[in-house]
Amino acid sequence: PITPKTGDSTANMMFMFGMLAVSVALMLVAAGYKKQLR
Repeated sequence: PITPKTGDSTANMMFMFGMLAVSVALMLVAAGYKKQLR
């Protein structure tokens, strides 16, 4: 099925935002673990 460009761009933005949030969350978790190890 052909998807509208507006919907595709919105989904792409949501995907990129999700990946960014995941990377930030992983960095926060890693920082927390390092603080606990000290």
